[in-house]
Amino acid sequence: MAAPERVTGRRPVRGVLALRERDVFDSRGTLDREGGRDVAMDDHGVRRVPATWRWGVLGTTFTSFGVATAMIYPLSGALYAQLYGSQAAILGGVITSIYALAVCYYIVRHVVNEGINADLLSRSSFGYLGSSFIALLYAMVCCFYFAAEGSVMAHALHESVPSVPYWAWATLTSASFILLGMVGMVLLTKLQWATLVLYFAGLALAFYALVAGWDERVDVAKLATWTSLPPPDGRFDVWTVLESTSGYIGVLGAILAVFHMDVARFMKRESRNGGGLFFTAVNVLFPALLMYLVGIQMLAASGQPDPGVTLVRLIGPLGLAVTLITQIRINVLNLYGGTLGLANFASRIFGYVPGRQFWVIPFLLSATVVILTPFRENFGLVSIYISIFLCAWVSTIIGERVFVRSRHPLPQWSEVRRSYLSDWNPVGLVSMWVPVAIACVMASKLLGREAHALAVPFSIVVPFVMPAVVAAFLSEERLLRAYVGRDVVVPPQEAETLTCGVCSSEFHRSDFADCPFHSVWICSYCCMSELRCKTVCRSEPQPLSIPALKT
Repeated sequence: MAAPERVTGRRPVRGVLALRERDVFDSRGTLDREGGRDVAMDDHGVRRVPATWRWGVLGTTFTSFGVATAMIYPLSGALYAQLYGSQAAILGGVITSIYALAVCYYIVRHVVNEGINADLLSRSSFGYLGSSFIALLYAMVCCFYFAAEGSVMAHALHESVPSVPYWAWATLTSASFILLGMVGMVLLTKLQWATLVLYFAGLALAFYALVAGWDERVDVAKLATWTSLPPPDGRFDVWTVLESTSGYIGVLGAILAVFHMDVARFMKRESRNGGGLFFTAVNVLFPALLMYLVGIQMLAASGQPDPGVTLVRLIGPLGLAVTLITQIRINVLNLYGGTLGLANFASRIFGYVPGRQFWVIPFLLSATVVILTPFRENFGLVSIYISIFLCAWVSTIIGERVFVRSRHPLPQWSEVRRSYLSDWNPVGLVSMWVPVAIACVMASKLLGREAHALAVPFSIVVPFVMPAVVAAFLSEERLLRAYVGRDVVVPPQEAETLTCGVCSSEFHRSDFADCPFHSVWICSYCCMSELRCKTVCRSEPQPLSIPALKT
C-alpha cells in the first residue's frame, strides 16, 4: 500500500491545499451505465452518484414528477381556502411558487453538479453528526406527507366501499407499499412513466364530467365562486395572507427544494444549467401553483376539500383508480425519502447500515399511526411547524454558501466523507436551530396573532443571514475546523476508480480516504460504518491547510 500523498507539501505556516475537482467529487462526463441489481437497489443513498449512473433530463424530471401529481397540493389549496378564505389562499400559493422556484433552482444546480442528495448536502453545513438529526426530522416530515397522501387514498376507498371502515382502508393502503418500498430508483422511474398517462387522462375526463354535470353533488355553476370563498371569521388582511402563506411555503414549497435533491442528483452533470431550469420549472409550477389552485376550484364545486372524494363522485371507479395511482406515485417517493433519512441517521449515530430497505416497515408503521390520528383537523398548525423546520433548513444551507463560503477560505464543495468532516459545525447548527426555537414559540400563538403569522417568514430570513453573524464571531482557525476535520489526502494513483481495502468494491477516487486504523484506502461507506476506530484519523488536532480547488 502506497503511503498517502498530499497534493501540496506542509509549510511552516498555513498553506493552501490545492485540490482537483476529481479528488473531491466525480467530475467526469456521463459514462455508460454500469452496475447490476445491487447498484439499482442501493441508489447511492449514502455516497455520491458516479458518472456511470447518471440519467437524462427527461428521465429525472418526470421521475420527480410523482411529487407534482401528489393530491396533497389540491388538498392543501382546499384546506387553506377553508381556513383563510380563497383570496388569502391564492396569494399564498403565488408567493410560495416564486419562493420555491428560486431556492429549488439554486439547490438543484448544486446537487446535480456533485451528485449528492439532501442528507449529503447537509453534512458539511451542520457537521457529520450534527446533520444526522436533520436526517431524522426529514424522515418524520416524509412520514407526515405519506400519511396525508395515504388518508386521501383511504377516504376515496371508503367513499367507494363504505362498508369497510376508514381505519381498515388506511391500514391496508399502508401495507400495500411494503413491496414497493423495496425497489430502487430505477424501478421507481419506470413506475412514474407508466402511470403518467392515466393521471392526465383521468384529470381530463373529470373536467369533462364536471362540465357535463355527471354528478349533482359537484356543480360547475358553483365553480365560479372559487376566488371569493370567505374565511370563517370574515377577515381578510395582511395577517391572514401571512398565515396562509406560512402554512404552505415550507410544507409544500421549501420541501420541493429538499425533496427534489434525491432525484435531481441523478441528472447528467453537463445538463445542470438548462436541464436544472427545466426540471425546476416543471416540478414547481405544476404542483405548487396549478394543482393548488385546482384544489380550491374543486372545493368550490363540491363543497368538500378532499380531491379523491370529488374524483370518485365525478367519474366513479375510474376516479378511484386515478386517486390510487396518483397516491402510489407520490407515496413511493415519500417512502423512498423517509427510509433514506432513517438509514442516514442510523448510520451516523449507531454505525448501523443494514440498507434503506430495512427501514420500510418501521416507516410504514409510523405513517399508519399518523393516518389514524385526527391530524387533518390541525392541518394548519402542524403545517406551520413543519414549514418552520424546512424553511430554516433550506435558508441555512443557502445562506452559509452565499455569506460564508464565498467570503472565507473554506471548501467550495460539499464534503461528505466522515474522515474529513468535523462532527459539529456551529455555523449551520446555530444559524438553524436558534431561529427555529424562536419561531416555534412565535407559531404557538402565545405572543399573539401577529407573531404567529410572522413565524415562518422569520424562519426564512433569519437563518439565511445568520451564518454570516456566527462566522464573524469565530476565529479563522475555528471557522476552518468547523468545516474541515483534517486535511484532505488524495490517493497517489491517478486512476479514476480505486478498490476499497475493506470491502474490495470499486468506486470513484473521490469516495476514498486514507484510514490509519485499517492502514488502507477506505471507501466512504466502510468509513461511515466503522465505529471501532473512534475517528483516530482526526483524533489529534493538527494544523490545517486552506482547501482550494484548482481551476
